[in-house]
Amino acid sequence: TALLHKAGIHVFATGVAPEEVEGTGVSTLNMDHRGMGRTAGLHLLERGHRDLAAVVPREELLTRMGHERLAGVKEAAEHRGAVVRPAEMGWTPESAAEVVAGWSQEGLPEAVFGYNDDFSGLLLGALLDAGIRVPERVGLVGADDTMVCRMLRPRLTTVRMECQDHDEVAHSIVGAVKEDRQVHLSPWSPVLVRRQT
Repeated sequence: TALLHKAGIHVFATGVAPEEVEGTGVSTLNMDHRGMGRTAGLHLLERGHRDLAAVVPREELLTRMGHERLAGVKEAAEHRGAVVRPAEMGWTPESAAEVVAGWSQEGLPEAVFGYNDDFSGLLLGALLDAGIRVPERVGLVGADDTMVCRMLRPRLTTVRMECQDHDEVAHSIVGAVKEDRQVHLSPWSPVLVRRQT
């Protein structure tokens, strides 16, 4: 990055925490993963659930985001008498079935934040295969609001990220480049999309 900075090229990094690049001149552009988890957690708590689980993907590229989303669910649960259990899961139907089998032995959570819509879809299938009704026995929330939410039955409740005014975001980026100043932007806000789970 020092070479790029010397050449007058302003670097924007994605998926990098602002504190990791502080003082380097590198700007960041990130999604608020913690806010996604917090939004999902608040929804589940508002529905009366107090025993929650949150999926953290085993895939190396997704684990960090998974822990941020888990931290958001924990923030929502703090001071509300709720428990949040992390659930490590791979991106396969077999892994989802293993997670559900483990829950069946140790006690099912009342509701789950499934990390994203794909992982939530895998969990939904595994729960239904095990004879566990969703949302009657276990509530489920995904993230990203992908097409799979509307394809699944029951239709998946999810958290969508909505971008601030595009012109405002572009203005912030152009201003940082012109003035050669470091900025940390997170221009998306988490919004709950209620469906059937």
